[in-house]
Amino acid sequence: MKHFYVYYSYEEYGRGYIGKRECICTPEEDIKYFGSFEDKTFKPTQKIILETFNNRKEAYIAESKLHHFYDVKHNPHFANRANQYLNRNDLFKIKELKINDIKFKTNFVRLVKESTSIRQILLKLNLKETGGNYESIHSWMKLLNLDNSHFTGQRCNKNKKLGDRITEEQKEKSHYKYFYTITNPSGETFKTNNLNRFCRENNLNRRNMWMVSVNRLKHNKNWKVYREDIKSIK
Repeated sequence: MKHFYVYYSYEEYGRGYIGKRECICTPEEDIKYFGSFEDKTFKPTQKIILETFNNRKEAYIAESKLHHFYDVKHNPHFANRANQYLNRNDLFKIKELKINDIKFKTNFVRLVKESTSIRQILLKLNLKETGGNYESIHSWMKLLNLDNSHFTGQRCNKNKKLGDRITEEQKEKSHYKYFYTITNPSGETFKTNNLNRFCRENNLNRRNMWMVSVNRLKHNKNWKVYREDIKSIK
């Protein structure tokens, strides 16, 4: 019988590492394993079993939540070099978990009121200007129902509350320029004007699917994509 658990290994008075492990012995007997880290300067000697699970998926999700909550990839206290991957729904749960921290929530509400753009908030939170971090700010403002009508940054719509839908005219002027006909390996056909969302919902590599749509690849795991300019089919 296999056992699944999430653990925290650490150097005494030093850095730590959050990981997931499965073993035939009980977690308490698995005393020699401290993680599959690449940092040779990290030398943990102790380990805490944080929680045990019935299957690999539950352990994986728990590990991912801890990675993103503590942002182990950028947190100098941890020897982890990456945050474990989460799907979109799990990421939203992590953002909700973090925004429920009273100290962070109070500070975030104040920053939104004092700032005039998402970029300013990112700088004040010492976060990099990446698409994921911009999305996090949007999600936190949405969770707290904060008004961003005073924002003047390019990534915000002035005089609009978060969650307002963009118009069809705005869509046409943005990235909704193409219509995609997609065929799966079984021969089923799907149509969409948002390739990114389709790939995300179907667990497909977005770049490879785009490469197929522009004839740089013949297929992506037998998925085929045909792209048409929206203006040409009106």
